[in-house]
Amino acid sequence: MLKKFQKILSDLFKRPTGGSSLIEVLVATMVVAVSLVAISIILMYSVQRTAQARYEEIAKSLAQDGIETFHKERAFTGWSAFYNRFDGGGTFCVNTSTQTITTKSGSCAGITQAGTTFTREVTVTLTGGALRVVSRVQWTGSLGGGTNTTRDVTLTQDFRKLF
Repeated sequence: MLKKFQKILSDLFKRPTGGSSLIEVLVATMVVAVSLVAISIILMYSVQRTAQARYEEIAKSLAQDGIETFHKERAFTGWSAFYNRFDGGGTFCVNTSTQTITTKSGSCAGITQAGTTFTREVTVTLTGGALRVVSRVQWTGSLGGGTNTTRDVTLTQDFRKLF
């Protein structure tokens, strides 16, 4: 009985005599390499999408700021002065720091945030007694593949005389 127990123990703790073949090692290495490449591609895409979402959020904020500047202008000057100033329509620049509206001549000054330069211009048109204000923010960025493309966000607000 003791000999049987010793034999069972020696069999349990015996080192295997065979090793992995070269083919098995190569297959395992390929599986790991393909997995790591796939994970790195997914991470790269995720980082790019996160940056793009951040830029879109900044652009929406800047476009809304352009609309709000026109709201303030109407509130401070009154409807008649506001309407008379913009009833001819046109394209305007909104200065971010001073919140002033100037007629566009050339290109509007860029606004740099999060390492990217955004440009904002506001177009005013007369539509049936209302002033339509369209605030458009553009920036250039890439969304994979290294190709830069111009992207934009546009917000529209109609201003009417309040009774």
